[in-house]
Amino acid sequence: MPLRKNAIVFYPTYGVCKICDISQKLIGSDTIECYHIHPLYEKNCSVLVPTTNKKAISRMRRVLSRQEMSTLLRNMPAQPTIWIENATARKKRYEEILESGDRQALSSLAKTLYLRRRTLKEQGKKLLPADEQSLQTAEKMLHDEACHVLGIEHEQALDFILEQIQKSDSPSH
Repeated sequence: MPLRKNAIVFYPTYGVCKICDISQKLIGSDTIECYHIHPLYEKNCSVLVPTTNKKAISRMRRVLSRQEMSTLLRNMPAQPTIWIENATARKKRYEEILESGDRQALSSLAKTLYLRRRTLKEQGKKLLPADEQSLQTAEKMLHDEACHVLGIEHEQALDFILEQIQKSDSPSH
């Protein structure tokens, strides 16, 4: 994937971003070429990614096509849930998923935590803060990309994603 000025990329935890500039930055005593990326759906946020940081660069992905996004969302009911009983192991695994930016894993994560939150709410309980944060981050990443790719508003994306997750619970599944 060519990384050039004005390219639109998916960057884990930030979602859909635009490469606004590629320039030299003084970092410490070194001058380093950096990508200046700005999340499309977050005001007042920018990220500097050194062009020499292969790990960070490898995390930048192309934005899904309209067809790929539609398929991902339609397939959410069939996505497995990935609940892990041990809170420490769960937090670690969910952080790995969020950092990876793997859209299938993100949809499983969002589905798992949404269903868990709903079950806990019925019992008068709440998700642990770490789980709630993981859910919000996964939702944001999926929503942002769905909005950008499908040309829809955030509310529409949220409603559609929740509808797909709820199909997971219907008797026909």
